[in-house]
Amino acid sequence: DGQFALSGSEDGTVRQWDLATGAEIRSLQGHTRPVWSVVYSPDGQFALSGSEDGTVRQWDLATGAEIRSLQGHTRPVWSVVYSPDGQFALSGSEDGTVRQWDLTTGTLRAIHYLLPDAWAMCDAQHRLLNQGGKLWKYATVRTADEPAGRAG
Repeated sequence: DGQFALSGSEDGTVRQWDLATGAEIRSLQGHTRPVWSVVYSPDGQFALSGSEDGTVRQWDLATGAEIRSLQGHTRPVWSVVYSPDGQFALSGSEDGTVRQWDLTTGTLRAIHYLLPDAWAMCDAQHRLLNQGGKLWKYATVRTADEPAGRAG
């Protein structure tokens, strides 16, 4: 909504800022290494953060509480993104994977093996793009040019 911003920090914190005043609203603590990626949920009530500690964390922005820690990457997490409906998340890591997480249960849904230093973005058309230039259709969890039944 343009009123607030998130930042990740070298000290492992995620901070939420009031853009009108420049004041820090809250500091979210849980990561043990620098935070490289932060993103708001589509409804603005939650946030995801990805860290050099290899974890993705989901935060409740109303309370500042950590909802869950998503673990499975073996190297730093460089990017995190919500699906447009906020039900799922993707995390891209230096371990060469993009992982898809179910945020209603906190479980790993799929692993896409890509290139080292993996990252991913999601656009308004529910498409994902990774650093190798592969385009993924989020709803089907496969590359746009792959047959059904095989995920990355």
